[in-house]
Amino acid sequence: MRGEGEGEGIRCFKLFHASIFAVLILLQCCNHSLSLDFNNISSGVVGHWDIAKVPKVIQCIQREKEALLAFKRDVVDYDSILSSWGSEAQKQECCIWEGVYCDKYTSHVVKLDLLGSSLGGRLSSQVGNLTHLQYLDLSFNDFASVENLNSWLPRLSSLTYLGLSSSNLSNSYDWLEAINMLPKLTNLSLAGCGLPSPLIHSSTLFNINSSKSLAHVDLISNQLTSSIFLWLSNYNASLVHLDLTDNQLVGSIPHVLGNMSSLVHLGLSYNQLVGSIPHVLGNLSSLAILDLSGNQIEGGIPQSFSKLCNLQELDLFNNTLSGQLSWLLQISMSACPDQNSLETLHLGMNALEGVVSESHFSNLSRLTILDLSSNSLALSFNSNWVPPFQLKFILLGSCKMGPHFPKWLQTQKNYRILDISNTGISDILPSWLWEMMSHYPEYILIDLSNNQIRGIIPNSRFEFPSYSFTRVNLSKNQLEGPIPSFLSKATLLDLSNNKLSGLISFLCPDKVSNLTYLDLSSNNLHVQIPNCWTNFANLAILDLSNNALFGKIPTTIGSLFSIQTLKLNKNRFVGELPSSLKNCTSLVVFDVGENNLSGLIPEWLGVELPKLAILIFRSNHFYGNIPLQLCNLKQIQILDLSINHISGSIPKCFNNLTKLTEIGKANLTVHHEYGGTLTMFFGNRVYEDKASLIWKGVMSEYKSTLGLVKSIHLSSNQLTGEIPNEIADLVGLVSLNLSRNNLTGQITPEIGKLQSLDSLDLSNNQIHGFSLGGRLSSQVGNLTHLQYLDLSGNEFASVENLNSWLPRLSSLTYLGLSLNNLSNSYDWLEAINMLPKLTNLSLIGCGLPAPLIHSSTLFNINSSKSLAHVDLFSNQLTSSIFLWLSNYNASLVHLDLSFNQLVGSIPHVLGNMSSLVVLHLFENQLVGSIPYVLGNLSSLAILDLSGNQIEGGIPQSFSKLCNLQTLDLSYNTLEGVVSESHFSNLSKLTFLRLSSNSLALSFNSNWVPPFQLELIHLGSCKMGPHFPKWLQTQKNYRSLDISNTGISDILPSWLWEMMSHYPEKTDILPIWLWEMMSHYPEKTASVYINLSNNQIRGIIPNSRFEFPSSSFTEVNLSKNQLEGPIPSFLSKASLLDLSNNKLSGLISFLCPDKVSNLTYLDLSSNNLHVQIPNCWTNFANLAFLDLSNNALFGKIPTTMGSLFSIHTLKLNKNRCVGELPSSLKNCTSLVVFDVGENNLSGLIPEWLGVELPKLAILILRSNHFYGNIPLQLCNLKQIQILDLSINHISGSIPKCFNNLTKLTEIGKANLTVHLEIGSTYMGLTLYSVYEDKASLIWKGVMSEYKSTLGLVKSIHLSSNQLTGEIPNEIADLVGLVSLNLSRNNLTGQITPEIGKLQSLDSLDLSNNQIHGTIPTSLFQISGLGKLDLSNNNLFGRIPMGTQLQNYEPSAFAGNPLLCGIPLQQLCSPKETSTEEPPVFRDQVEDNDGFITPGFFVSLALGFVVGFWGVCGSLMFIRSWRYTYFKFLNCVYDWLYVRVALIRRRRIVYG
Repeated sequence: MRGEGEGEGIRCFKLFHASIFAVLILLQCCNHSLSLDFNNISSGVVGHWDIAKVPKVIQCIQREKEALLAFKRDVVDYDSILSSWGSEAQKQECCIWEGVYCDKYTSHVVKLDLLGSSLGGRLSSQVGNLTHLQYLDLSFNDFASVENLNSWLPRLSSLTYLGLSSSNLSNSYDWLEAINMLPKLTNLSLAGCGLPSPLIHSSTLFNINSSKSLAHVDLISNQLTSSIFLWLSNYNASLVHLDLTDNQLVGSIPHVLGNMSSLVHLGLSYNQLVGSIPHVLGNLSSLAILDLSGNQIEGGIPQSFSKLCNLQELDLFNNTLSGQLSWLLQISMSACPDQNSLETLHLGMNALEGVVSESHFSNLSRLTILDLSSNSLALSFNSNWVPPFQLKFILLGSCKMGPHFPKWLQTQKNYRILDISNTGISDILPSWLWEMMSHYPEYILIDLSNNQIRGIIPNSRFEFPSYSFTRVNLSKNQLEGPIPSFLSKATLLDLSNNKLSGLISFLCPDKVSNLTYLDLSSNNLHVQIPNCWTNFANLAILDLSNNALFGKIPTTIGSLFSIQTLKLNKNRFVGELPSSLKNCTSLVVFDVGENNLSGLIPEWLGVELPKLAILIFRSNHFYGNIPLQLCNLKQIQILDLSINHISGSIPKCFNNLTKLTEIGKANLTVHHEYGGTLTMFFGNRVYEDKASLIWKGVMSEYKSTLGLVKSIHLSSNQLTGEIPNEIADLVGLVSLNLSRNNLTGQITPEIGKLQSLDSLDLSNNQIHGFSLGGRLSSQVGNLTHLQYLDLSGNEFASVENLNSWLPRLSSLTYLGLSLNNLSNSYDWLEAINMLPKLTNLSLIGCGLPAPLIHSSTLFNINSSKSLAHVDLFSNQLTSSIFLWLSNYNASLVHLDLSFNQLVGSIPHVLGNMSSLVVLHLFENQLVGSIPYVLGNLSSLAILDLSGNQIEGGIPQSFSKLCNLQTLDLSYNTLEGVVSESHFSNLSKLTFLRLSSNSLALSFNSNWVPPFQLELIHLGSCKMGPHFPKWLQTQKNYRSLDISNTGISDILPSWLWEMMSHYPEKTDILPIWLWEMMSHYPEKTASVYINLSNNQIRGIIPNSRFEFPSSSFTEVNLSKNQLEGPIPSFLSKASLLDLSNNKLSGLISFLCPDKVSNLTYLDLSSNNLHVQIPNCWTNFANLAFLDLSNNALFGKIPTTMGSLFSIHTLKLNKNRCVGELPSSLKNCTSLVVFDVGENNLSGLIPEWLGVELPKLAILILRSNHFYGNIPLQLCNLKQIQILDLSINHISGSIPKCFNNLTKLTEIGKANLTVHLEIGSTYMGLTLYSVYEDKASLIWKGVMSEYKSTLGLVKSIHLSSNQLTGEIPNEIADLVGLVSLNLSRNNLTGQITPEIGKLQSLDSLDLSNNQIHGTIPTSLFQISGLGKLDLSNNNLFGRIPMGTQLQNYEPSAFAGNPLLCGIPLQQLCSPKETSTEEPPVFRDQVEDNDGFITPGFFVSLALGFVVGFWGVCGSLMFIRSWRYTYFKFLNCVYDWLYVRVALIRRRRIVYG
């Protein structure tokens, strides 16, 4: 394999070597003795450097002097190289001018050498007047233009050497014609001139004036094509050096090259040549250097190469050569009689294969450079082999060499470059590695990356000299231990992706470090960064990401004045950003994401760091507003402030971010040049940056295309206000993510201007719509390049007709409109069908109606052919949707139709979806059996059919689902036997949920499953009576539910041991599953054990197993027969339920030596007969504690006050004594507090109403509390249940009870009283929802309430010693459902306002001393189910005409002066029972003279007006009716009492 990193490294080595070689060639070109035929010239030449050799008087020829001065006038002399040229008296002699050489006999200028003289301006044709010029070299200057070559070059007929390299000749289409008119030319150097490919015609090929002895041709880096070989073929006999590197040569290598018999150097590298190497190249017997690298040449090395006995350098790097390398080496120069001359062999980055042994190198004694990298080669050398060569460059990356370090490397004493990366070495890093390089300190490159090298890096005495260029890459290994200090002297150092741990000595060198590049990312650096960065002034790239570095970012990092990339992300840094970072003014990439940094975002970021292109603060704790100064970052391309606590609005000045307002001006990569103090010797290094970004909802790493990313990511903050209109000016923006904020208002209609936008995510805000109102407008349809669109979870009142805008988004691949109202979008499917590139569709919870399926829907020509992910969770879809989905049988990968209205049987068409990987159909109304054809889905990994009404058995065809990982059939009505044959091929199964069915699991006792499960949920399946042995084979499970399975065995010890093999594995469920499957609370645990509702007996063994501190653990062993002590290891769980057992021991469990993870603990209904230990300080996370229904005794421990997180505390039904400890006032989060049925005493504490403001349920029932009810209880605004019954409380009922706000509200109660218990897990806070329960005396019966507890609003003060009247204010508690004040000493009358309590279901005022009449307002309480007014002093008549007559007589018994129905004591003889309606006397019709027809008319009118005017009003006006009956009752009661008193007096006084 040829990795990108390996290829880059090899190219760097290659280019570095090439640059050294180019310098040597350049020096040779400058040496007069090397120029062909120039020996004949030099003896008669005089110049400024050998003035002593010339006669005393040599007159400069005036015409040539004027030509030179004219040349000087046209150029720009930046470095005053031509300062010696002039017409002044002291400058008369041009032969002594800089770069000018004259013939000492003729005085003609014969050589002009201004190579690399920093000249600019124009190269004038005046040079053509130097007609005797034999040598002209103007290479490597900076001429803006060169005058037409044909106007002056042909006049230089004596020219033998021409050098114009790096001059702009891109418009000189006739350059070859001019060259062809130089008859004596031997050396031609036109490298890097941008030469166009010439037009070759007969006059060019056969020019009579052209040179016949052209020997040296250097045309590197031009635009020449293969037609140039037509011209070059004229010089077959003379050409010695030919270099056409980096041109546009295409096609095969021309055979004409085989005729160039004198060729010594042939360079054709980095072109586009294809085909094989011609056999005729083997005829070039003088060839010393052959460079064909960087092409697409295939095949092998021809047999004819065996004759190239003078070949010193063979470079075939970066082609597609194939075949056995051993054969290629064997034939190479095998015909040469003497020892092989090969010194350089570059064969890297090809497709060569085979085994290479020492025999292949036995004749290569002169070899100094060996490159076999990036092939499929295996190097097999004898361990004692001593090579015949001494290598300087060793490039063997990606060859198979391991597992041990090759010993022959120890014999190489001179190497400077060593690349053995990705070679399969898994040995310990040897100490001799560095010592081998000490002989050549000028430059050192070592690459051991991508191996499994282990051990520590030895702290060698070897030091890299300060003047050397050193690159060390040990990345992607298994190295550990500290980083030795000598490595700080390197220039480039990459130690990333190891297990290194130490850091201090390395980062605190005593001298200035040469480092310009340092990558320590992805190690085990768990230290605080030392504050000693002042010696790293040359550092340009620093990457410390993905470690465990902690503490504050040191201030001395601000002394990294050359820093361009600074990555501190994925660590544990805290505090604010140090202001010293403002000194890092060259910073381009700054990434501190995924830390614990806090504070305001500094303003100086936008003022002092103007070059910032990438700024990532993602996932920290920054708060406050986005500073407006960030708008000054003109170069910013990526701004990521997501997942913080940033508030305020989005700055309107974002349209000043210039780079984001530009379209099409981005580089492919984000790269920087850096070099430090060694740049002048080795050149600048180019570093391509990379960054991890959330793109289209997925975290991905970008490098090769990072420069194209222009992104603003502000998601998951607390931003408010509207999205500013100015955001639409960022027309270069490619990604905009503002999701998960509190943004409101409307989206600007200008959003259509963002034509470059590829990804738009505005989900989970409170956006109302677009400018057209609260609607999702068609403006978004203008974003025609959009590929990712997510507007889910907003407040769009409606969505504008989808067909008016959605089809215009023809590039869309992802569409998310979840949780928006699409209930009226009956055409939604037609719009979706017009998105030809759509692959992902997410319309969760949109209320989608079932679409009308017709032919145009099923066969739309524009519909997507590659729809893969369809999530239609929670809509109103019916089974007709499968007609449409059947179009995607080949492409569908993920299908979720859960929580819809699917009815009938599971359609067989699903069996045709051959690519399906995920299928969710849970929580529908599907019936019938599971289709056999589902077993044909061979790619299926997740199948969830839970929560339906599916019956029958599990099909045997499921055994063919060999890729199945998750199977969930729970909560159905499945039955039948499940055997091992169902699972015979399910080797990948990890999640199995069959709970809540009627299945019987029948496995052979010796069965060993083919899978290793992580989640096993078999609750309510028949498995007993013994523990299934096959569970012992499961070594990886983290979630086990075998509750209610009929097991009556002894609890095995191996149960916990099965989980101990993977203590750190915490990724049982993906995050999306926690969010979507919250209706299955057990799925949120990373370790979940549920053995409840069985008959498991024995003791819980005190296992050595400990739940990892990083896990979220739930253990439920309730409702069994377990006994003995509770082992201490269970205190490390998060949720623990051991209720309804026979457990007895408690001390060791409740007194752990470390902080417990417990958030939920239920030990109720056991045999705990001990004193509660006073050691609760280690349970600070505990939110729920239930110790009820045991035999616990003694005082409530004071340390319970340290339960600062406690929400529910139940100590009822025990034997606790003493007062409530005042330390409980610290439990300020307490919601449910139940200490009923104990022996507690003392006053009811006032702090209950002051310090515990969240109390919703307070039960002190059946204790020995005394004294008054403290008025402070009236502060309990959230109280729903107040039970102080069966105590010794005295005094009156507080009038301030009407301040109990929750009891004054009607219809605002939740169905349950539930509690969210949180636990931090994997960086997230997970919540388990617990529904509370309480035992209450309701209508005289003790009952337990759970599912409807939230509806219970009750005050229970019975069986105390309360006195005084019932306060009128009690009638303000209109939300009250139950009021029990019985068995007290209350007096006075029942308040007439009692009728306001219309929610009342139970009213018990019995056994008091209440007098007076029963208020008629009780009529208004229509839902009163239980009423007890017995045993009081009530008198008068029970009000008639209401439901009061329907109660039992016992409800009114014990009130001797009370009469009326339903009592037997009637108030008058005329009164009848409710069963016998009153009978009236017949009316006698009298004859009357006034009775005329007019009388009857008047009688009728009078009746209508009188009867309906009075009685009708009483019937239809409720308040009048109540007042009228109240008046009648009062009159009747008054008369009745008066008559009764008169009768009594007559009886008494006789």
